[in-house]
Amino acid sequence: MRRPPKSLRPRELSKREAEAAKKRRLAIGITVAASAVVIAFGVMAVTMKPVDIDKTTGCPLRPDKPLPHTLVMIDGTDRLPVRELDYAEALIRTEYLNLPIGGRLTVASILADPDTPSEIVICRMPDRAKAGDISSNDAKIRKDFQKVAGVRLDRLRAELASGEPQRASPIREMIAVAMDRPDFDSSVPDRRLVILSDFAQHSDAASDYDRTFALSEEAHELLDRDLSEVAVRLHYVRRASLSGLQGARHKQAWTSDLEDLGAEVAVGHGLNIGERGERPIWTRSSQ
Repeated sequence: MRRPPKSLRPRELSKREAEAAKKRRLAIGITVAASAVVIAFGVMAVTMKPVDIDKTTGCPLRPDKPLPHTLVMIDGTDRLPVRELDYAEALIRTEYLNLPIGGRLTVASILADPDTPSEIVICRMPDRAKAGDISSNDAKIRKDFQKVAGVRLDRLRAELASGEPQRASPIREMIAVAMDRPDFDSSVPDRRLVILSDFAQHSDAASDYDRTFALSEEAHELLDRDLSEVAVRLHYVRRASLSGLQGARHKQAWTSDLEDLGAEVAVGHGLNIGERGERPIWTRSSQ
């Protein structure tokens, strides 16, 4: 086979030219890699920029989307026994512990006047103290929680321990008030309504003391709300003084009424009632 004319053959690069071409390729590679790093850091700066936090609650000041929200309501219309005070504290801490990072916990008192403002707000803060260090992680959770909510929860405990019986127990009204909150509406993911009470409803709108446990049409119209996709947990406080009212029939009436409104309901007395799996529990003994 005849070789092509010399003028048509690829010119062989000199050693100096080959070295220069190699350096050019290396420089281009470095430039491309550096650009990729700059772009990556730019994306990280946008997606991982520090979030402004309210120091009194631990909540984002300007969340970019609705936060998961657990609303715990403690019945303060009658004095709680000491054992129930401990239980209330464990309940609040456990609900906080099981929130997703950034999730919101609101603790509200059920009082005779449902419009009386009385609540504690705290958001679930990042808990990774040191990668892989579980003990430091747990310590950080407790430290952050105590720093933000400790004093206010101590004050709430004192109020519940010394409270005198009030003229009304508007539990259903408080549920309606909760559902009317803009931070607890249907746009909020993972809504939980947790109530610690003897559930002896008593107000102008409805009263369980008639033993029928049935709401009038007017009461339904006033108090009913859409509870679809809301997990409702009724922590049932037994009182000797209410032995003629409380019991299986009373529990079932509350369960049926709330399920009719679309809620997923569990009633009982245990920190994990209604949960599909065992959740971490934060009691005094586990601190």
